[in-house]
Amino acid sequence: MFNNLKNNSQEQIPVPRHIGIIMDGNGRWAKSQGKP
Repeated sequence: MFNNLKNNSQEQIPVPRHIGIIMDGNGRWAKSQGKP
């Protein structure tokens, strides 16, 4: 029974084809500290 539930839940969830990166200001801090 658990296997059936697991298979059904996987079929309903689409797999993401991309990701997003959100900069939160640490880039400015890193540059001020001499980091790339």
